[in-house]
Amino acid sequence: MQSKWAWRLSHFFQQLWVRVTLYAIVACLTAFAAFLLRTYVPEWIDQELGADALESVLTILASSMLAVSTFSLGIMAAAIASAASSATPRAIQLLLEDKTSQKVIATFLGAFIFSLVGIVTLNMGIYGGAGRLLLFFVTLVVIALMFWNFIRWVDLLREFGRISDLLPRVEKATAEALKERLESPYLGCKPLAAPPPENATPIHAVRPGYVLHMDLTAVQEAAEETGATVWIEVNPGSFAHRTKPLCYVACPNIEQERLKELTETLRGVFSVGDNRTFEQDPRFGLIVLSEIASRALSPAINDPGTAIDVLTRGARLLALWETRSEAEVNFPNIYLPPPRHLRHVRGFLSPHRARRRRLGRSADLAAENTARSGAR
Repeated sequence: MQSKWAWRLSHFFQQLWVRVTLYAIVACLTAFAAFLLRTYVPEWIDQELGADALESVLTILASSMLAVSTFSLGIMAAAIASAASSATPRAIQLLLEDKTSQKVIATFLGAFIFSLVGIVTLNMGIYGGAGRLLLFFVTLVVIALMFWNFIRWVDLLREFGRISDLLPRVEKATAEALKERLESPYLGCKPLAAPPPENATPIHAVRPGYVLHMDLTAVQEAAEETGATVWIEVNPGSFAHRTKPLCYVACPNIEQERLKELTETLRGVFSVGDNRTFEQDPRFGLIVLSEIASRALSPAINDPGTAIDVLTRGARLLALWETRSEAEVNFPNIYLPPPRHLRHVRGFLSPHRARRRRLGRSADLAAENTARSGAR
């Protein structure tokens, strides 16, 4: 499992404004580098590549990218609203985190910002021939990126936000989370088979919310340093509140101040948010699929085909249970309960396995009776 800061950094770079900011930084660096190279070029390039020609190209690029960016954001907002009304609002986070749409819109907005910076610096007259030459080549690269992403955007818009696009996204996100959890059912901890001792200290969340991430490496380091044992009571996706502790900790012969520091350290390794995510929470993906099927069967929509599609995808997800691995212990000082969704899957599959065994025995008995009747 990722550390807390690596997990936060990965979510930070998934935001749209980060990509747009990177394009703006590239534009400013290009302007600064062009200013530094203003004297390192022959004079004939300064005469051939005038500022007026380059400014006209940047002006066309800026005006067109402003219109395309506004139009693309409107289409994306409409697709998200349509997905929330036709499927479920819980699935739109997959559309918001779509890498292709983020790259496309960031490229459009970044090209617009790059053009504005280029026009302003050209009108300031700070460029020489080398500066305009560098700006010209970077502009060609930006135009090539713009055309490539525009083609990808047109191809994406054919299905973006529709049920046929949402269902594969939800299934893929759920399958990835389920496979990751089945490879390590207890996330490297020991199975929690018994309740913690009565003298263990409970640790509660600062505010109510859903557990999004747990930095188990930091928990193990803190436990080894103090000789403590930690019993975690939650899994990713669990709702933590004042009456439900995040974990219990027990450490013999520890001072009260040191125990207080350990408690604050352990409380900080749990990331709590307002909404559940598909990452490391397969049960949430199954819930979203059930919500889509329930809405499809409502009288207002009356789409049984979508419900049947959801059942098919749910069967594929439940079939992944056969690929589970044995639990490996990487954090010997931590106990973790089994996730609720895995217990439910086990309870769902066990009767069916027993039924298959009974049917197999019945078929064998029927074959034996047939053979005996034929022999007579």
